[in-house]
Amino acid sequence: MQTAKATFLAFFSYERGNDERDRGNLTLIRKLLQAEIWVQTGKPFQIFQDQENIEWGQAWKERIKSVLDESLLLIAVITPSYLESESCRF
Repeated sequence: MQTAKATFLAFFSYERGNDERDRGNLTLIRKLLQAEIWVQTGKPFQIFQDQENIEWGQAWKERIKSVLDESLLLIAVITPSYLESESCRF
């Protein structure tokens, strides 16, 4: 069964190791921001995050390119390890 394609208004860009070392706090910030915008506007505000929006076995680079092209906003959590990450710089 195929689900409807979600429309993402924002792309959450971060270095995954930072989220892991901070026990998921970056993911929590993304979830809180998404929920608060929904509360304030009364409209769903979908923020793409790789951990939740890339399915197992999916071509991740193509998925990221596609979502980046569609998104209106880039939310980048820039840290030293973000700048060192080849994937983040991509």
